[in-house]
Amino acid sequence: MGIVSTCSHAAPTNRFRVSDPLLYAWQGIAADLLSPGKAMPPPTNPKNDRRVVLRGFVRAESMVQIALALPISTVIGWALGDYLDHKLHQSWIAIAGLLVGVAAGFVQVIRLANQANRSDDV
Repeated sequence: MGIVSTCSHAAPTNRFRVSDPLLYAWQGIAADLLSPGKAMPPPTNPKNDRRVVLRGFVRAESMVQIALALPISTVIGWALGDYLDHKLHQSWIAIAGLLVGVAAGFVQVIRLANQANRSDDV
């Protein structure tokens, strides 16, 4: 007994058609990159490049400050409250310190966000 194949043995067809918009986009990109008549963009001033990079680092640093302000202030408030709990033999000061730390963290986050927003507008 032989195995009957249901596959057709037709010639493979081209997957990309001339009307394929993605192919046209890639052809346009390749033509832009490889065309000898195109001039290179003028060189940029290295000072300006350094300023742009430094501005990006300053922006990232301010975002890190915003991200860390709330958790750090919360932990500091709780730690101070816990210390005062043990010194004064109380049990409620740690919770109050935690709440004060959270409030201080929110105030700092709002200040930093407003400062970052103002520096973006300039």
